[in-house]
Amino acid sequence: MRPSPRRGELAMVELGLVAPQLVQPTWAEHVTAPAVDAVGPEQLTALAQREPWSFLHVTGIEAAGPPGDDAAAHLQRLRAAGAFAAMPRPGVVVYRIGASVQVPLGVVGDLDLADCAAGRLRRHEHTDPAKVATLEHQ
Repeated sequence: MRPSPRRGELAMVELGLVAPQLVQPTWAEHVTAPAVDAVGPEQLTALAQREPWSFLHVTGIEAAGPPGDDAAAHLQRLRAAGAFAAMPRPGVVVYRIGASVQVPLGVVGDLDLADCAAGRLRRHEHTDPAKVATLEHQ
């Protein structure tokens, strides 16, 4: 295991390949959901109630249903219905979301959980000091 970086140093982590499944274009309007930190809980609740195929039911967002809802069962239902298509080979996925002035970039790959435990990785909610302050005061 690599040592944790000292203050001001950059951490180096290895990003491995994944075998992602992408939402089929014909399912996109039903499955995709807005970034949960970009809309309010009322909007998420309304979307989850209106759209039974929404991925909100998989991610465990409270708005998606009552406690005890089975996220794994929702994912299996989406897979069985053909909502996803496997990519032809493993890789690292780089994507952009949005159509506004601010378009975030995302990366999907395989990471070692030891890097998280050692502090070399941060959840996306904890990468922007202003956003961290806002989330901590909600």
